[in-house]
Amino acid sequence: MPDFHDLPDLVINKIIGLLPFNTAVQTTFLSKQYADAVSALDFKEYENVVLRICDGVPVPNRYDCFVRHNKFFKFLKGYLEYHEKYGKKEAIYTLRLRMSIYSRRDVILIDRWLDRAIHRGLKELDISPHQSSRIDGIIRTELEKMYRLPWVIFAKNNAQSLASLNLYCVRISNVQGAKLQRDKKCLLPSLKTMSFSLVWFDPNALYSLLLECPSIKKLSLTECFFEDFKCRVSSPSLECLELMYCSQLEEFQVQDETKNLESLIYWSQGEPYSTCENVIMNKSFKLKSIDIWTSSESDDIYAYHLPWVKFFSNAKFLTSMTLTCMSIANISVNVQSDEHLLPSLKTLSVRSSWFADKALSSLLSQCPSIEYLSIIGCWFENSECHVSNSSLKSLEVKHCERLKVLQVDDEAKNLESFTFVHPPQPDPNCEKVTLNNTFNLKNIYIFVDELGEFSLNGYHRTLKAKINVQNLHLFDFLGTLTDGFSVKGCQVAKIAVRELWFKNWFVHYSSHFPRLIGCLEEFGCCKKISLYNQHMRALIIPNYVRNEFSSPLPEIHIMEVRMPNPPKKASRDYFDLIDSLQWIAPSAKVEICKSETHPFNLWTLDMCVNGAELIDGSD
Repeated sequence: MPDFHDLPDLVINKIIGLLPFNTAVQTTFLSKQYADAVSALDFKEYENVVLRICDGVPVPNRYDCFVRHNKFFKFLKGYLEYHEKYGKKEAIYTLRLRMSIYSRRDVILIDRWLDRAIHRGLKELDISPHQSSRIDGIIRTELEKMYRLPWVIFAKNNAQSLASLNLYCVRISNVQGAKLQRDKKCLLPSLKTMSFSLVWFDPNALYSLLLECPSIKKLSLTECFFEDFKCRVSSPSLECLELMYCSQLEEFQVQDETKNLESLIYWSQGEPYSTCENVIMNKSFKLKSIDIWTSSESDDIYAYHLPWVKFFSNAKFLTSMTLTCMSIANISVNVQSDEHLLPSLKTLSVRSSWFADKALSSLLSQCPSIEYLSIIGCWFENSECHVSNSSLKSLEVKHCERLKVLQVDDEAKNLESFTFVHPPQPDPNCEKVTLNNTFNLKNIYIFVDELGEFSLNGYHRTLKAKINVQNLHLFDFLGTLTDGFSVKGCQVAKIAVRELWFKNWFVHYSSHFPRLIGCLEEFGCCKKISLYNQHMRALIIPNYVRNEFSSPLPEIHIMEVRMPNPPKKASRDYFDLIDSLQWIAPSAKVEICKSETHPFNLWTLDMCVNGAELIDGSD
């Protein structure tokens, strides 16, 4: 192995000059020759100097942890002394200090590092003097042993350039009560981002800190503690607020001054955490996105009830909302104003929540601009989900246990995408899924083990549908011929398409029959198919087409054609129709039935292609 200790000075200077700042400093422990080389460096060349100081991850043996920490303490002290001796006046823009163990003797050393870094123009501070443990899922920390952030050092060194503050396992006292001597009006005028984890706040500490940060944009609080059990947020510049898993919080209040808040994340996971029952949102007029996760993941109707009117009375600009683990009641009885509660909401995602009877319908009635709705892992009081909203474009319903009926009503005429995924057995099977008058529907994806009935009544001519059901008892299909279908597991299909009902749509033989064959092929998994037909010639496939294509339904058992005026038996038309049907389904029992009435709405059938003109069904 080569010896790097007896190299010429010019070679060592060249090596040191090629190394990053932190690595170069570490070589000072090799010999005095390396230390002299590092001290001769021009620190002006090192812009945006970042000091990352970490004693590594905790080791299982507690004795080994303390041995490692003692070595780290000596290194940290020596590194500071070297920095003070040779550092001259170079800037320190970022200081990240991570400790897997923290003791009382470390206070002075951390304070010295803070004092030097802030004095050298610190922009980003990240301190983690770890001193906590998790017992039975609850975070335990000794309050008296926690590192207390020294506001005196911030005031003495004029921390005007600090823009980011990240703290872990630190205690914060009331800035106003510290009686600081300072030249500037605000302690942290340039601070834009604060992220706190396992931080203990003395009474009014957070409120007083925000008063010292006139430029703050983002505030994140994770697993923090509030000595007075209250979290009050007041900042006219704040735009993003995150409050997650803060124990024993009794009141969470966003005050009137926080008028520019745009994004709110509030998570409280229940036991061993407490759920804050008193959440107050005052004049948050610019709030655009909100994510609430509270209580435990269950279908308990006693989960957290969101106070809709109290919470969203001023949320006129809210465009995105995510709700998790909540109990959602019918809000129509509480909304007295004629104005919509959420007029700008476009995206709504609800997960692991419980809906009371008609709760979803009442919620959608307050969202006239909603375009995307996602419901995942939810429960419905009456096992029925009804969706009705004229602006809705995308609907996603996944893993909703005990859901028996899912219906998209006539009003959802602008729906373009539909996804339905049902939990596997032993969860009870969904009995019926219905899409009514969805003339703009372009994409369908269904994946379930077993489904009683799927009714598709209207869609866009460019529809692409993938229906993957192991056992679909009945597929009620009302639309137009399309080759965008993929159907699996269907037992019985009722098919009514416009080309088989109206003469006006059956005009091009060359394109009609290939499309008819392609459409029927997707129902080849069925045991029985019922075709509703009024224009007989649309089902009689010419010989030249039969020579070009294979039979589309070679394995079905029953082929039934329902017509208001079927041809008379022994007539030429009758034999031509039977011959064509037997080619279509060579193994099936073919039946031609008279149907005076049909279960379909003729207007719906005629409007299956967006923008089509109304055609009289009497032809």
